[in-house]
Amino acid sequence: MVQPTQTETSPLLEATGENHSAKPVELPSFDLNLARCSLLVEIISYFFMAIAQNAYQFTIFAIMGSFGLGFNPAMQSVTLALYTRQGGTESGRLFGALSVLQALR
Repeated sequence: MVQPTQTETSPLLEATGENHSAKPVELPSFDLNLARCSLLVEIISYFFMAIAQNAYQFTIFAIMGSFGLGFNPAMQSVTLALYTRQGGTESGRLFGALSVLQALR
């Protein structure tokens, strides 16, 4: 029988101190523009839902508001790109903090 070379206390990946990313992290302009457009669509749809005269108009603007649901994923992508650009390596903690903020909202 073959003995495993790793123990429970040895790490699976060796830390070498060099960054293994294939390309430099750039500002995700597409995600930033998507977040801006999604936020604008949500603001407009909520405004028109508030002044809707009947149920049909309210439903149409509520459907229009569903196109603004790309805001949260786009902002998370932008936040992750900016975090890694500044040298951050623990993205799990970043997303944990973002989820706490979303829960408080």
